[in-house]
Amino acid sequence: MVAPPLLLFLFAVLGAGLAAFYQMTFDDAVRAAVRQMQIAGPAGASGAGFASAVCQEFGYLAPGCAASVTYNVQAAPAQTGFTSIAPALLPASGRFGDVFFAGTGFATGVDILVQAAAPLPFTLPFVADLITGNGTGSVLSVVAVRAEPF
Repeated sequence: MVAPPLLLFLFAVLGAGLAAFYQMTFDDAVRAAVRQMQIAGPAGASGAGFASAVCQEFGYLAPGCAASVTYNVQAAPAQTGFTSIAPALLPASGRFGDVFFAGTGFATGVDILVQAAAPLPFTLPFVADLITGNGTGSVLSVVAVRAEPF
């Protein structure tokens, strides 16, 4: 009589812990990818390059990372600030449309908003919705930076 609720509780705690670890690791990978793109400048600013940089750090947790990580990267001149960039809403599918701004990339004086999503590798719907907080089974990471000269 006690075992089923106890096991359910233990699995929920384990699932929540794994999802939180997955979220933290994904956040770190996205921040590292943005730093790499800033250092590489316009030459390294591409959607494929960004996804590859995320997967270099995150790939060990997500087999098939290149196919599962989606992103929405927007930029605006620093004079207009972040107020001119409208964040994209994560669709119910948990996948962005892989939008990457064109042009000068991470040029000096550009405000950049990076949103990336990756599906959780396991399915515990009630735990996934609680941990992700976005109504999907995907983790979401958002990074906002101003490209500055080094």
